[in-house]
Amino acid sequence: MYLWRPRGKSLWPTSCCQPGLFITGTDTGVGKTQVACAILRQLRQQGVCVGAYKPVCTGLVDPKSPEPESDPGRLWEASGRRLPLEVIAPQRFAPPLAPPLAAAQQGSSVDEPLLFRGAWRCRKQCQFLVMEGAGGWFSPLSWQVSVADLAVWLGLPVVLVVPDRLGAVSQSLQALFSIQNYGPGCPVAAVVLNRLVPPKEQDPSASSNASLLRQHCPGVPVVVMEYQGMFDPPVDWQALGS
Repeated sequence: MYLWRPRGKSLWPTSCCQPGLFITGTDTGVGKTQVACAILRQLRQQGVCVGAYKPVCTGLVDPKSPEPESDPGRLWEASGRRLPLEVIAPQRFAPPLAPPLAAAQQGSSVDEPLLFRGAWRCRKQCQFLVMEGAGGWFSPLSWQVSVADLAVWLGLPVVLVVPDRLGAVSQSLQALFSIQNYGPGCPVAAVVLNRLVPPKEQDPSASSNASLLRQHCPGVPVVVMEYQGMFDPPVDWQALGS
């Protein structure tokens, strides 16, 4: 757990970045970018001026270009290419490691103040900010700052992305407890059960995870994202992020 406390608060604004959503997951590779992009596209279709922000990205073949299949490239495309790549993903590293390790391997370090200033810079250029963390809730963004620290500082409602398979209910409840109780906690906008594989390959528990999870966390919207498809039931993301 990264019990980080900001030093020199004057470096960063104190107002939270509302309206918007903070996308996190129970782990890496659970489809956070897929969900973030779907939300961005839906909001754009509704005429909302959106912005995307990913504070740190690793595992990039060419950190200097918006690779179409990379997280920055996908977010850039889904947000309408309004903002430069340097604004959407200001800190990009090639090694497929945790951000502080990836930066160190390149002879650099994660710029901690930029984690916060970058979010604020994006927020000023859009009506609605969709921000995606790295890895899971407590994944380190630097040696001192975790995803949770940044999310709590921003105060954005959190969308938790969970792979829709056996274990999803337990993983969701553990993550929800952490989100709501770390520091002052964050509001939870929704849980998205992401079906990462085609219907024929899906775990049998996918047919019951959503209903079981709704019983255990009443008041939290539980949404299924169909394989390469839409949200079920449909979601008013703008309302949840306001």
